[in-house]
Parts: sequence; structure tokens; C-alpha cells
Amino acid sequence: SQFADRPELDIHWGDGNSNTIRRTNGLPDPQGIPFGVMIHPDIKRNEYVFSHTYPGPNPGGQPYVVWMQDPNRNEDVLNINGGNSVNIEFYLQTEVFLFPTSIYGLNSSPILLEPPVDFGVVGQIFQHNPNGYDPDGDSVAYELISPQSDVGTPVPGYQPVSDIAPGPNNNFNLNVRTGLFTWNSPQQAGLYNIAILVKSYRNGLYLGGIVRDIQIEIVNANNTPPQLQIVEEICIEAGTLIEFDAIASDLDIPVQVCTLTATGGPLLLSNSPATFTDVTGLSPISSTFRWQTNCNHIRQQPWQIVFKAKDNFFINGGNTDASLATFKVLLIKIIGPPVQNL
Repeated sequence: SQFADRPELDIHWGDGNSNTIRRTNGLPDPQGIPFGVMIHPDIKRNEYVFSHTYPGPNPGGQPYVVWMQDPNRNEDVLNINGGNSVNIEFYLQTEVFLFPTSIYGLNSSPILLEPPVDFGVVGQIFQHNPNGYDPDGDSVAYELISPQSDVGTPVPGYQPVSDIAPGPNNNFNLNVRTGLFTWNSPQQAGLYNIAILVKSYRNGLYLGGIVRDIQIEIVNANNTPPQLQIVEEICIEAGTLIEFDAIASDLDIPVQVCTLTATGGPLLLSNSPATFTDVTGLSPISSTFRWQTNCNHIRQQPWQIVFKAKDNFFINGGNTDASLATFKVLLIKIIGPPVQNL
């Protein structure tokens, strides 16, 4: 897919200005441009870093819309334009609100911690979670939307994934609080796209949204998803140590190699961060989540950790990924200690 690669990208800032930005991650290619990082066979992560200064607060209270557009999506996406998707534009955007900091404080967009590509198997539950983390502790909510091809323009002929080979066993839902998308279950092999708007709020005030466009590849295979054991909700007083084992297992025979990972805001903190070591090995596997909390971790919204157990199943001589993943979301509410010495 070298012709689909983008060593540079046009970014529009929403204030009438734009810049062409070169890729900034990975080792240099023969032209001296960083190559990007391969995260899967034929799938690369490209980063484009640039600084832009806006002229002032949002005009008319409307956000600055930062956007990029690519002339092509992957071909044969079943739920876009009847599968004729290759000449449909790929589009992403982020809304930027600029506020007087004396009134609203600082504001950062949510960081999406899970890559926007996943794999599934016909007849088996598929799950994905963008896992939005807001560094400011703002509330994050999720909404399914149509993938976009331009500013305010949905792709033509978009269908929900359940419209492809529909039936009583083909349903999906999105948890608007945690971002967990569950499809139970795909009935036809092929490529699919979904889009999720990741929104942030502070005291009921909308602070902007990020469009996350996700590619799902479904194949025919004899595989079942791993099982994942964790506690899913904790409420503790600041200063309490949280420590438990997450356990992933796979019931398929022969025994499969599994990978157990965790992502979330507590793992990114500079002040007493949580720890979790990603592990890979023959099922069952486990790793310990540990977080020594303190009063700096008190906030209105729960902290979210997303655990992911993924098997390593390939077919067609190892050329086709038929792996499955199970997600579990842990919400941690940290409250202040009680009043003492009154």
C-alpha cells in the first residue's frame, strides 16, 4: 500500500489558514522524511506535529474546526457506498474551543489511547474502545456518527454495520459513558468503518469533540475471543492503595498466545502514576495493576482504565489476522478523606 502512504499532510486550522506538514515519527526514508512506525502488517502509524497560533477566541462562540482530508478510503468497505469506497474521501476533524482562562481555566482535548483499527471473526462478538482520556479531568462522552468525507458531509451510502447481512444475531451498541463498542455479531467477512465522536464537557459546558474513524476487518475463521477477569468499578478514599491481578485466558485448543494490556489516565500521571506491565504468553496470563493514590488524584469524574486481552490467531499461512480481543473498562472514583479534628 505504498501509494496510500502520506509522507506529508495538509492540515486546515479552521481560521482560514492551513499548513502542509511532514511526517515526524519513525526512521528517515530514502528522501530523508521519517518513515512512520509499522503497528501491524500493512498498517502504519504516522504522526504530523506542528504549532499554530489562533488570532483570538472562537468567533461567534463556534469552535475552530481543525481538519484533514485524504482523497481515498480503503477499497471494498462494505458499509460505505455499497462497497465502492476507494474514491470516497477520508476525513477527520477536531473542534477547538478557546476560552478566557480566568473564567474557565485551561483546556486540553481528550487523548485517544487505542489505535483506530481492529479485527474480528464472523459469528463472534467484536469489541473496540477508543479510550478517551481528558488530562483536565473533564467528562468524556461518546456518540456514534456517520463517517465523514468533508466538512459537515457524511460519506455517501453509509450503513450501520448491522445492516450488512442483517438478522436477529447481528446487533451493536455503544456505551456512551465508557466508549465500549460491542458488535454481536458480524455475519459477513470484509472491511467495515464506524465513526465515534469523542466529546468533552466541564460542568455541563461542551468543550469540543474529536471524530475517530475506525477500520474493522472481519474474516472467516474458527476462533473465539479471550476471557478477561478484572474488577470493573472501585470507589476509594484518596491515599488508598489499589492492587489487583488482571487475568486473561483463552479456551481455544490448541492453547493460544495472548497479550494483556491496559491504557488509561492513571498510567500517564507524573504524580504517583499507576503501574501495569503489558504481558504476552500462553494462556492463561496475568499482570498486576497497582496505584498508590493520593489527594492530587481527587476529581469529579471517575478515572478510566481499559484492559484488553487479545489472542494471536492467524490463518492462510499466517497472512490473515483472525485475532479477537475482549475489552473490560474499570472506573475508579477517588473521593477526599473525611473531615477530622472538628
